[in-house]
Amino acid sequence: MRSRLGPYEGPEGTNRLLYMSAADPEGLFPYGRLGPAQLRAELAHARTEPVPEQAAPGPAGGSSGDPAGTEPDDPAAWAAREAARFRALYARADGAAREVLVHKAVLGCAPLALLSGAWLQWLSDPGNADDPETLHLLTRYAQDVGVGHPRASRGSAWLELLRKLHLSEQAVPASRLSFDRRIADGCFRLPAVLLTMSRFPETFRYEIIGADRCLRAVGLLPALGFVRDALPDAADWDALDLGTTRDATVAGRPEDGGADGAPVRAADGAAVGRGHAWALWALRQWSDALHDALCASLDPAHDMRELLRQRAREGAVYHHDFPLQGRPLAQWLAECVTDPGPLLAALSTSRLIRPGAPDRSPLVNALIGERGPMFRVFSPDDVAVIRRWIASLGASRDADSSDAGSPDPSPVPYLLYTSPSPRDAHESR
Repeated sequence: MRSRLGPYEGPEGTNRLLYMSAADPEGLFPYGRLGPAQLRAELAHARTEPVPEQAAPGPAGGSSGDPAGTEPDDPAAWAAREAARFRALYARADGAAREVLVHKAVLGCAPLALLSGAWLQWLSDPGNADDPETLHLLTRYAQDVGVGHPRASRGSAWLELLRKLHLSEQAVPASRLSFDRRIADGCFRLPAVLLTMSRFPETFRYEIIGADRCLRAVGLLPALGFVRDALPDAADWDALDLGTTRDATVAGRPEDGGADGAPVRAADGAAVGRGHAWALWALRQWSDALHDALCASLDPAHDMRELLRQRAREGAVYHHDFPLQGRPLAQWLAECVTDPGPLLAALSTSRLIRPGAPDRSPLVNALIGERGPMFRVFSPDDVAVIRRWIASLGASRDADSSDAGSPDPSPVPYLLYTSPSPRDAHESR
C-alpha cells in the first residue's frame, strides 16, 4: 500500500525517512525540509479530508467510518468497531494465512508501538517543569518508559513481541525500523509526524497533548485485537495498551484535561482539539490501509507479486542467459518492476514449479536450498512467501503432468548465475 502523504506530499519513502530522522534523539533533524508551516498544514489537512461514508463494517471488510447515530470523534468507539473488523478478517483466513496476518499486523503497528509515549519527552523545560500540567505529562511519560526500570517500557514490551515472532531484525535502534521493507511507508506517517511535532514543543505543545489523548483513548491498536486473541501469552498486552495505567498511584482521566486530568486553558483548547482530530484522522487512514493490505495478503499470489516487484530491479542486472518461455529472464524482471503479473504466470507454468508441492519444486529444493546457487539470496520470510504461493497453485493437480499449454523447456538451475562454472553447467543438463 502506498501512503497518502497530504500537504508535504512526496515520493514513496517520505514517511520512513522522516521517521528515521525524528526517532533518533541525538541525530541531525531535517528542520529545513519540514518545519512548523508544513506541520500546521498537516493538522489542517485532517479537517478538510472527507469523512468516510457512514457504514457499519461488514464481515468482508468495508469502511472504518462511523455508523449512523455514533459520535464520529469518539476514538474508543471507533477502535472497538475497527478491532471487530480486523477480527472478522482473521476469522476468514486459513491456518497458513493466519500466521501471515499476525506478522503483517504486528509489523504494521511497530513504528508507532515501538516508540510509545516518546512524543512526550520534549514537553518539559526549566520554565514549565513545576506546572501541574507538565507534572501530569511527566507522570504519564514515566509510565511509558517504565519508571526507571530497565527494559520495562512499553516499547520494550513491543520489542519482546517482535523477538518472539522473529520479526526484530531491524528494530534496534527504533530509527533502523525505517529500513524494514516489510513495513509499508504509510505505517510510518502517524508516528513520524507526531515525533516531528515533538521537536517543536513550544509551538505544538497542545496539539501533542490532544494527539496523546486520542491515542490513549484508542488503547490497544485495533489491528492487534486478533493478535492478542491468537497469542495471549506472547506479550505483556497491558503494557502495549496506551490506555492502561501502569502505576496505581496515578489517577485522572484524559477527558478531564490535557494530560490525565491536567487543566487546559480555554485558549489552548482549540489546539488540543486540532491534535485530537488529526490523530484520529491519521489512525483511520493508517488502519484502512493496513486492513486493505491484510485483505490482499489472503491471496498468496499477491505477496508473491510484491516479492517479485521488490527484487526485480536488482535481478534484472543478471539472468541474461536464463531463458524463460523463449525470453531472457532479465527482460521479464525488467518489466516486473511495474507489472509482476506476467512473470508470475510464466513461473507458474515453468519447470521450476511443481504446483501444490513446494518441497518438490526445483525453485525451492534446488535453487534456493542449502546447496543451491541462490542459497540465502532470499530471506526466510521471502522463502515462506514463495512456498505459500507454490502450495496455493493447486495440490489437487498432478505435479508431474503437463498443463494445457506446452511446458516451458528452460533448464532448471540458474536464476542468478550469469556465467556458471563448467561443473555447474554440466549438472544443469
